[in-house]
This record gives sequence, C-alpha cells and structure tokens, in this order.
Amino acid sequence: MFDFLDRRVDAYAGEECRYRLRAYRPLIEELARHREQDWVNELFLSCRFDAWRKGPYNEYIYTFFTSLWGERMTYVEGYYAERSSSRPPGAA
Repeated sequence: MFDFLDRRVDAYAGEECRYRLRAYRPLIEELARHREQDWVNELFLSCRFDAWRKGPYNEYIYTFFTSLWGERMTYVEGYYAERSSSRPPGAA
C-alpha cells in the first residue's frame, strides 16, 4: 500500500484506501522481467487490471504511476518543483 500523505509503502492489511489498483501478478512480473520502460501504459492500455477511487481524479497519482522510470521521474520532479516555485504565495 502506498501512503502518499505519509510518504510510506506498507503491506496492505485490509484498511480503507482512497485508490485501489489490482493487477494479475504474472503480468506485472512479465513487464518487470522484460524491463518494460513504459510498463504503466502497457498495463493500463491492456485493460487487464481493476481500479477504484474514492473522490475526484488526482493528477498527482496518475503522474506518479506514469513516471516510475528513472529519467521520467527526474523530469516530473523537476517539472513540479519548477511549477510550485513559480507560483505566487497562496496560489493553488
């Protein structure tokens, strides 16, 4: 379980969560074995998963999953850091 607010990853123990993504383990293992760079799109576009959320769409959650690759993660972190530093105080 990813706890985005506390920035932790824990074993899922049945607690309520805001986002849930379930995928067939052998599919994830196959993507990892082939070191698929764009594994998220391979998984998401295959429609071989179950997803659920409580509440509105969250751009940061989607971005997190689509940037789980070294170069992309560096780019995304830089993008959000630049974006947040260029906002005036109090801007959303």
